[in-house]
Amino acid sequence: MQIMPFCATLYNQDKFENLTDVIAPPFDKITPAERRFLISRTEYNVSRLIVGQEKIDGYYENEFYESVPKLIKKWIRDGILEHTTTPALYYLVQYFQGPDSICHIRKGFIALIPIEDYATEKLYPLSRLSDDVIKDRLRLLKASKTNFNQIFFAYQDPENRINKILDEAQTRAIKTLHAEDETNGVRNILYVIQEEDVIQEVQSLMATQSALVTDGYFRLETIKQFRDEHIDETGIDQTDADYTMGYFACTNDFGSKIYPTHRVLHDIPDFSDILFKEKLKKYFSFYTIDYEDIRIDNEDMIITFVEKDGTVSELELNNEGKALLKSRIENPALSKLDTVILNEIVLKEIMQMSNETIQNTDSINYHFTLESFWEDIRGNGQAGFILNYPNTTLIYELATNGIQLPRHTTYFFPKLSTGLVMREMED
Repeated sequence: MQIMPFCATLYNQDKFENLTDVIAPPFDKITPAERRFLISRTEYNVSRLIVGQEKIDGYYENEFYESVPKLIKKWIRDGILEHTTTPALYYLVQYFQGPDSICHIRKGFIALIPIEDYATEKLYPLSRLSDDVIKDRLRLLKASKTNFNQIFFAYQDPENRINKILDEAQTRAIKTLHAEDETNGVRNILYVIQEEDVIQEVQSLMATQSALVTDGYFRLETIKQFRDEHIDETGIDQTDADYTMGYFACTNDFGSKIYPTHRVLHDIPDFSDILFKEKLKKYFSFYTIDYEDIRIDNEDMIITFVEKDGTVSELELNNEGKALLKSRIENPALSKLDTVILNEIVLKEIMQMSNETIQNTDSINYHFTLESFWEDIRGNGQAGFILNYPNTTLIYELATNGIQLPRHTTYFFPKLSTGLVMREMED
């Protein structure tokens, strides 16, 4: 795929030694209360540029969209924001404790990527979202002419060559920005790398790569619609509108771990613990285990089932379960995903849920940590399922063959903070 360096909009490091007070979570994670808190820390918090006070019919108040371009111009005039003048790659090193309670270092870089059809640019979305998310972001993009967030791409590089090149180049970065993200405990260090030979080497290595769209699918769709529908209204240069920001993380790097998402069923009418367990036994072999023996990193497609009273069992498909699964899926490789097993056997067959119900029901809670999973089970949960770490190679195989994965099959942590790197389009 083609990647390009670019001139970014950054917070002025002379004004903010550490960007802790000005960065924010992704817009869809910011509640009205969270927005008020972020702005109370400083009036220059980026949340003022990405979310309004309250949504009605999918949109924020008109004043929000109108205020954003004015704020950007004012903050640049006042020296709060500044433009880099030479195209660069932005190397982001993140230190964090993952849902596995282990400390990790994730490395990735931010660059521009052309907006093309998925197959053309070797981009493969893991899942898709509804248009409801897109309409508000499209209105903000049209008003601000600014990309505030990156699309999260994951690529494979078994030798980790690109990160090694950027590791060596970071000592010569023209800027180094620090940001402690207190919402998720992540320490971010951003290196602005302008060396042409380094950039060209990274471009050359990325030219043969394909990538998974792991997060921010709606951003890609938004910028596509902006380019196709509103280019004449905005006066944006066509070349500028043909690119958007991407963050690229190598899944072969130890810190780029893909985490599982656990499920808890709750508030299902007429739910019977005994009857549900009996139905499970029709398709699964049961092995009751102690809490301490729970495994979530095995490759045996064993799903951990937790009952309301805390009883823990390992579920393994029996012959009847395997036969049913085989009859329901087109690609045999899908049978190696525990999210597919859970959807097809437990939710669709036993619970009689449709695909639409699974997508939209409020009766399934998704948990990225075991702590929140157990809290939910002990609260209103009726039954829970602890899933395994996704197999990266299998995920790539399925996605690059155009196969959509069940919702929340993968979880990439941490989410990227907003405000570290922004990109304004030129009039």
